[in-house]
Parts: sequence; structure tokens; C-alpha cells
Amino acid sequence: MPSEPLAVTSRCARLLFRLGRAVRIAVVGAGIVGLATTCELLQDGAEVRCFEAAAPMGARSAGDTRIFRFAHADPLLVELAMRARRGWDGWEQAAGAEFIGHEGTIVSGPPAQEWARAMGEAGARFELAEGGPLRDRLPARSAVGPFLNDPAGGVIQARRVGKLLHERARGVLVPATVQRIEPCENGAWLLSDAGRWRCDSVVIAAGEGTTPLAAAAGVDVPAGLLHHARFTFTLRNPDSSPACWLDRSEAWRPGFTTYSHAIGEQGRWAIGGSLDESDTRWDLGAATVIERSRTVVTRYVREHLDGVIPEVIDTLYCNHTASPASDDGFGAARNGAVFAVWGDNLFKMAPLLGALLAQTARTQAIEPPLAQPVPRSS
Repeated sequence: MPSEPLAVTSRCARLLFRLGRAVRIAVVGAGIVGLATTCELLQDGAEVRCFEAAAPMGARSAGDTRIFRFAHADPLLVELAMRARRGWDGWEQAAGAEFIGHEGTIVSGPPAQEWARAMGEAGARFELAEGGPLRDRLPARSAVGPFLNDPAGGVIQARRVGKLLHERARGVLVPATVQRIEPCENGAWLLSDAGRWRCDSVVIAAGEGTTPLAAAAGVDVPAGLLHHARFTFTLRNPDSSPACWLDRSEAWRPGFTTYSHAIGEQGRWAIGGSLDESDTRWDLGAATVIERSRTVVTRYVREHLDGVIPEVIDTLYCNHTASPASDDGFGAARNGAVFAVWGDNLFKMAPLLGALLAQTARTQAIEPPLAQPVPRSS
């Protein structure tokens, strides 16, 4: 699978051919990041097993679509997204299929100016305007500027790319729950429903399941979780093609921001809103948070989006990490040969993260940008 070139060190070579055999690496989790990591390792000749208790591309990787964008408030995140896009291009060329659309992504509100500065510093193309044609590309005449257009943005066809990676990793997928990971000299033992396996490295990319597995293996990762729900509505004009939209204006309600984009069949529009943590905290339970989110997001649509019918037709639930490296940031930590990755909105970075985590597992060294949590994008 084509990916951004990574330096292969002599240490990496020693690992790959230790004792005359390929390095053995366990990947825990078959979401987009776990599958990307698995496919990278397979291409490099490693002996890989990818453990998944449920269906691949479930939990945080579930759903039809995501947003790809270069647009971020931090130049480092813009640069990383640009690197990730080269990986997406490689995946598309290998599959002969399009995974990212050409809708573009628009950021609205005062933060658009800061995001434009970050994009300019990173060398990404953008357009900044107060209104006009950019406002016309959104399903709301009341949208508040300024408006930042990221022409490289678009809708990620999540199921399509998930199918590709799943097919490539099918031969090494292990449908089992990992119960415990025990670091040992020169490697680790992985205990699962499928038995015990001695491996040279373990990469934990298991979403909600990362924290307990990592903690038991002596890896320190953020522990807090928050609930989140995304809702699908219908556009009043089903033939329209709005850009992906990050509404950072807070024009409807102070502190309330959203992301939204086309989904599935033409004329459907998915929206996720930022509720206060007091309304999304873990102890409330998923059902309560979904209901609170539905009420707030539907009211936002009714009062602020004249181009969207305020009736929920579908709901997608997930959870995310409550940590300084959450939102668009990510980080990794280790104990011996056991590595764990965490973060949110990782889908768009999947090709880059897969390559970085594969390199980490091979060399057993966490290199930048995984070595320090990447700052969140405000």
C-alpha cells in the first residue's frame, strides 16, 4: 500500500530479521487507524495479527462519511493533514477509487482568520472572504463570517476506504477480545480469547478500549471519556451540493459550534454539535447525552439553518477522549514494547498515523509528532 516514505533504520532492519524471522507485531483495534497500521506493517513484511472484539470499522470509525480538511488553527496540524493527504492519494491510486470528495470545507466565524494564518504559514491554499459566494455554498443565509474556504477539503467516503483496508488485512484479523497485555523482556505477551501470543511489539489503537488495556500494561494515557452524537437531516433543496462546514461563529448560541457535511444519499446533511461537558460527561450515560444533543442540534437547525429540514432521520453515536490532546490532537505513549495511541477526529489523519505507528512498532521508538501530544485545534 503506497504511503509517505519513512526512514528505515538499521535498528528497524535488525527487528525485521531478528532470529531469522519477521518481527511479530500485534495491533489491537480494527478501526481506521488500526487497519491502516496493520496494512503498513504487512507491506513491510512483518508478521502481524490485528485483534478486534467486534466488527472492523465500528465504534469511533463507524458511519458513512467524515470530513477531510487542511484547515486547522495550528500550523503543525495543517502540515500533518497535508502529509496525510499524500497517503490518501496513494490509497486512491491503489484502489482506483475516490475516497475524498471535492466539495471543499468552509470555516465560518471570527476563528476563520486565525485558521487562515495557520494555513498560510503551512503553505496550504485557502480563500478568506466576508461573505458572497462562500456564504452561498452553505445551507444557511444567516451564516456569520468571515469565511475561510479550504479547497482541498471534502467528504471522506469512510465505508469505502474501510472496505479496502479490511480486505487487505482480512488474512490477519483475529476476532477476539484482548484481555491483557504483559510487557516482557524483548517484547510482550498478548492474552485474548484466541489464546496467548508472544510478540515483539504491541500497538493499542482501540478507542474506548485503549485506556484499560494500556493502564494494565503500564502505559499512561488519558482516561476520561465523553459521549457524542451526530444527527442526519434532509436538505430543503436535495439537488444542492453544500461544502463541508465548520461553524465556529457562535452566532446562534455563545460557546456552541458545529461541524456538518453531506452524507450518503444526495440531499442528506449530517450535523454534530459541541455541547458543554456537563451535558456530555460519561456518568450521564449514552442515552441521556444523545437525547440532550438531539434537542439542542434540532433547535439549532430550526432557528439557524433555513436550508435544512429540522427533523432527525438518523443518529450516529460515538465517544471521544476528554484530554488536552483531544479535538483534533493526538498523542502516543509506551511501556517497553507496548505502545498506545489516543486522540479524536483521527480519521482524516489515518494514512499518516498508520505509517507513523508502523514505524514506531518496528523501531520501538516514538518519534515526533507522536512523541508529544499534538495540540488541539481550537
